[in-house]
Amino acid sequence: MIFEKENITKKEAARIVHEYIRDVLGEKDLDVKPAEYLQDIYDCHTCVQHVTQVYFKGIIFPESDRVFGMQIILGDKELQEIEERVFDKGKRRPPQEKTKKEQPGKDATDKEASYISLEDIKKLNDPLIIDVSMGGDSPEKVVPKAINIPLHKINLNPYIISDDKFRQIVFVCENGTNSKIAAEIAGKNGYCSVFYSKYSSDLK
Repeated sequence: MIFEKENITKKEAARIVHEYIRDVLGEKDLDVKPAEYLQDIYDCHTCVQHVTQVYFKGIIFPESDRVFGMQIILGDKELQEIEERVFDKGKRRPPQEKTKKEQPGKDATDKEASYISLEDIKKLNDPLIIDVSMGGDSPEKVVPKAINIPLHKINLNPYIISDDKFRQIVFVCENGTNSKIAAEIAGKNGYCSVFYSKYSSDLK
């Protein structure tokens, strides 16, 4: 028996299973990016690797196409089925690889990122302004309402941008390069109204 008790959460089961297949069965970890598939993967930062491996190896199934279900309680029957998949790879069901068109978050509401000047940002209705530079270098007087989320964090988990995918979002950086990349990432992950801008010209 892998599980010593029943009624444990899926994230706990993921940790137990991952450690067992890695340390006891000697299975190598897969090199995959869970943030492209699961919205709740960062609900538990210490669980990311465990959940990633059992999900992509088809041992513990997600609750839906986009949600793993970290806090869902698993009973004895469900844990037995998971244990069967640990030892019988024929019963595993890894998620199907998605084509670019089928990527989670990519749907009819996706919009292309557009460039917007700092002056025109003022004409938007309560936009979320995000400075994607590493240190949040934009001067407060130039982009007064900007919050700082570095590009590498957005690339790792696009869902930290905002819970509201219909809000107007403007990404800014010094020269517009990283802000454009961030806007493209946001658009590919279902954010519907995204813009990018730069503030270098305003600093001269």
